[in-house]
Amino acid sequence: MKRIVPLYHVKNVLRKCYSGLLCPQTCILCGNASEAGLPLCSHCIQTEFEPYIGSDDLEHLCRAEPRCKHCGKILISEHEYCTRCRPVKDETAEKPRPACDRIFTLFPYIGLGQKLLPVWKNNSIRTFSTVFAPLIHNFLTQHPEFASLPLVPVPPRPKKLWEKGWDQIEDLAKDLAVYPELTIYRCLKRQDGIPQKKLSKADRAVNLQGKITFSAKAVPDKVMLLDDVMTTGATLEACAHVLKNAGCREVYGLCLFFD
Repeated sequence: MKRIVPLYHVKNVLRKCYSGLLCPQTCILCGNASEAGLPLCSHCIQTEFEPYIGSDDLEHLCRAEPRCKHCGKILISEHEYCTRCRPVKDETAEKPRPACDRIFTLFPYIGLGQKLLPVWKNNSIRTFSTVFAPLIHNFLTQHPEFASLPLVPVPPRPKKLWEKGWDQIEDLAKDLAVYPELTIYRCLKRQDGIPQKKLSKADRAVNLQGKITFSAKAVPDKVMLLDDVMTTGATLEACAHVLKNAGCREVYGLCLFFD
């Protein structure tokens, strides 16, 4: 870890020099000059992102809107859970208990995510990870009981890595690794298959069955899965099932955006 931090600072200095002297950056949200060679300016980061994670109340991470107690999505009713996570009242009905014990989602996909995620993924603006990592770290430091958990990146499809040469979650994990109190634990592998985004909700639930495997020797007691966006939660559930079958007792999820 001590060798990573100086390298991280060197990269920041080089990026600032490149942006300031050779290729000035503009903020994707407001169009004004962006400091430090990042795709977002500090003003937009403070006004658009930080209000969502500035609360110490885990039940109200998103300004004044109440969130589902399990998946973190904004509620549109007075229930404590969204319709997907709401317990079944009929005792005869079967509803499997989620493998992921709780999911924390930070920012809305509608609006913010729609503007940023496609640019991050499709235009290969990899410095987005440098923007998002401090925001994730800020959330985790507000809740030390979760900051101490190993962060397990959701694994990418091998074909995606071969085609693009990089993965946004792995970039995010590398930027989070510079914080000494955070531990990155790459213990999952994924086989090739159909991308989740191309499937219906029902197909997503079964698409990853048997395609994610546990690839480490040691099994942590508790972990926090790391992903970029949660739509149906199928990817987190598939990863959580594998981790619990390997012996992990509690599995949580942390996603940048909720849809």
